[in-house]
Amino acid sequence: MVLCAYSVVFFINYAPIGLANIHWKYYIVYDCELAVIFTVIYFMCVETKNTPLEEIAKFFDVEDTLVGGGIEMSKKERKYLMLRAELRSRWSRPRPKCKSK
Repeated sequence: MVLCAYSVVFFINYAPIGLANIHWKYYIVYDCELAVIFTVIYFMCVETKNTPLEEIAKFFDVEDTLVGGGIEMSKKERKYLMLRAELRSRWSRPRPKCKSK
């Protein structure tokens, strides 16, 4: 990740020199560099969407991590709890009032 940040800084700092020497082709070089950075980030970063904090801790620590008293949920239990929370949030929203005539 640090390498990606350094490469962006490099390309931005040397943009005037690159534009002076290879003109508009520098944009193609910069686009290729951005494509490489996107690919590295896409394949090297861990997806943590809809993942409980306990499991995220296991992604970045050793597998033996005990968080939350060592309680571990199965995918079925997690899906049930997420569905229950979603339904609860739907039903707790204020309803629009009907206009009486």
